[in-house]
Amino acid sequence: EFKDSERQGQGVFTYSNGDKYIGDYKASKKDGNGTFKFANGDQYVGEFKEGKKSGQGTFTFASGSKYVGEFSDGKLNGQGVYTSKIGDKYVGEIRDGSLNGQGTYTFINGDKYTGEFKDGKKDGQGTFTFASGSKYVGEFQKGERHGNGTYTFANGDKYIGEFERGNKHGQGEFYFANGDRYVGTFKNGKKDGSGEFAFANGD
Repeated sequence: EFKDSERQGQGVFTYSNGDKYIGDYKASKKDGNGTFKFANGDQYVGEFKEGKKSGQGTFTFASGSKYVGEFSDGKLNGQGVYTSKIGDKYVGEIRDGSLNGQGTYTFINGDKYTGEFKDGKKDGQGTFTFASGSKYVGEFQKGERHGNGTYTFANGDKYIGEFERGNKHGQGEFYFANGDRYVGTFKNGKKDGSGEFAFANGD
């Protein structure tokens, strides 16, 4: 053990709450490479600067989730790969410990989203591809389809238009796989009757 005033070089420091640091010190602060083991089971292995996680590192959560990538100011910041405890995987930008910026999130069930994130949710422009074969390309807000977009169904049907909180809502065009078409308004995911049908057979 060493006193605070003597922390320089490599060492081991155990905190009163059960946390433990093993690694490099400079000017009595964690600086360089090291391992920080939290009393709750979390663990960080990587670079430190002036006492904070900074640079490249791996953070393993006690829950089973894991992040490998860049850190700054003690938080997950920069480019990285996050794997959830159930196997979902995110590759992209992280700011202030949350998914923020451009990235790709692949779900364990085969669904996949590529696009913009804000505060951990799909927000902005993006593409969501379902394992079933359906696909949405367009705007998202707070994790839901919201704004303008195109939804292509696995059976060949296609909707182009406005969305609100995940549903078709507003002006849009619905193209049926058989060639029929509906142009008009939608409300809460359904045609509200204020539109026109054009049938492929000319009726």
